[in-house]
Amino acid sequence: MASVASYLEHKGFEPRCLDLCFARNVKAEILKTIRHFEPEAIGISVRNIDNSDSTSPVFYLTEIKETVAYCRAVSDAPIIVGGAAVSVAPELLLSYLDGDYAVAGDGEEAFVGILNSLKNGGRANQVAGVIHRNGNASIPGKPASWPKNLDDYPSPQLWRWVDYERYARYGVAMPVQSKRGCVFKCIYCTYPNVEGFNYRVRSTDAVVEEIHEIRKRSHFRQIEFVDSTFNVPQKYTKALCEEIIRSGLDVSLQASSFNPKSTSIELFDLMERAGVSSLVCTPESGSDEMLERIKKGFTTKEIVQTAQLSQKSKIPFLWVFLFGNPGETEETVTETLDFIERYIPQKDGVFLTIGVRIYPNTILERLVRNEGEIADDNDLLRPTFYISPRIRRETLYELVLKAVHTHPNYSTISDLQLPFLPWLVRTKTALRIKKPLWELAPHINRVMNALRIR
Repeated sequence: MASVASYLEHKGFEPRCLDLCFARNVKAEILKTIRHFEPEAIGISVRNIDNSDSTSPVFYLTEIKETVAYCRAVSDAPIIVGGAAVSVAPELLLSYLDGDYAVAGDGEEAFVGILNSLKNGGRANQVAGVIHRNGNASIPGKPASWPKNLDDYPSPQLWRWVDYERYARYGVAMPVQSKRGCVFKCIYCTYPNVEGFNYRVRSTDAVVEEIHEIRKRSHFRQIEFVDSTFNVPQKYTKALCEEIIRSGLDVSLQASSFNPKSTSIELFDLMERAGVSSLVCTPESGSDEMLERIKKGFTTKEIVQTAQLSQKSKIPFLWVFLFGNPGETEETVTETLDFIERYIPQKDGVFLTIGVRIYPNTILERLVRNEGEIADDNDLLRPTFYISPRIRRETLYELVLKAVHTHPNYSTISDLQLPFLPWLVRTKTALRIKKPLWELAPHINRVMNALRIR
């Protein structure tokens, strides 16, 4: 949303952002903003379709559909839906949400293209990446374009468009994106639909300048790189770390997407010197058979190498493993759990997930439909999860939960539903504890286990 807003302003438009995350009365906030601002177009950014939790699934689009309906009730302005969720299945979401236009892929130029078309009295049917409504049908136009020179776009300047201090109270780092796209072909992943199949990188100067601006205009020291893969391509990541070191930035850096495919001693050294304080790595499996099946693009040998380098460094890792993919058996689950116990450092966190969300337009969807595991009329918009029929669901849960209960540094998505978690996050922030919450998981789990025993 902030990226599009900054680009609209850059192109001479007057944008206004309404962040509904903390709104106590959504309709009142929308009505007040529309009456005051009188928009000529309304854009609604949708980050996620659902929470991807097979144990307690939550479908977000029902609320967003209500928001669209209310906007339509109080304004005649055309409604444009976009964001990562829309790019996953743009025609489906446009129809479900009942918008006028949907943007697939990068939003900056597509949004401007829609507004220019409307301003000139036409329709945006031929703007790249735009889907329009014709009655009840969603009609795709030209395919999304993937601009290569991201430096042509202004900095998102997130702090200008939302009250980011409110997010900071929950320990949220300031997000920065140094590249878009992903070259990997994981069967369940939606990134290629959202950002494209190739990397498009910003200049390291532009990224460092954005971090400089964040430091100058806010008190934020915690920066999170939200790229699809932080360390791929490695040459670029090294250059970025070197530029951050040269700049003398006083920051604490995080990344939620470290890939075992591309590691080295030199990279770890540069990351430490640049101020990287935590990394999330998603190998998903400790079985070479499963890694091949889900097309991760690396082997257990590379995961082991990454784990060994992480153990020598001062950078804590959170390792994420996903159980239930096509071909998963009791043997591959046991193999992965044994792998984690043998190779993942105990100082690191381990996050275990059961069941794979089947998103539309992914390789996984095609595989599962060929297996006949989902009904032909299931468009996959609502949460639908896959667990390999080669393992009993009860056996899978038993194996994973047994591992969690015997390892304090392990956690599952259910731990995120703990009722006291929001209080704990705010307390951590008030005490200025900079560590991410998952680093505190062993202490929390020990307390929880003690309470269970009592």
